[in-house]
Amino acid sequence: MLKALASGVLILGMWPAAGVLVGALARGPALSVGLGLVWVLVVENLLRGVAAVLDPVSVVTDVLPGTAAGSLAGSLRDFGGDTTPGVLNILDGGTSVLLLAGYVAAFALGTVWLVRRRDVN
Repeated sequence: MLKALASGVLILGMWPAAGVLVGALARGPALSVGLGLVWVLVVENLLRGVAAVLDPVSVVTDVLPGTAAGSLAGSLRDFGGDTTPGVLNILDGGTSVLLLAGYVAAFALGTVWLVRRRDVN
């Protein structure tokens, strides 16, 4: 139960950190929300589709934020049957945790750097 809770916190911490970075980059709420939704719902899925045809693209798609989050959720699965859409088995749990922690750190540091460089005199 604790492992599932910690995984949920990590997954749910990565997406807002990405959103804050996109918000700092775009400086407008409509563009920020639009870019975030397009990335999550369109870009990552298109890249996965292209990766099914072109093997070199799979190297990139295997480390995208959605893949890492879906793989961490998939690593918690302990029963058989059909899988849930969006829950992947591409990365193992440990790799997913490290990748998600790296994304959280990169998004947070990128946001702090951008705001300090652009907005603080």
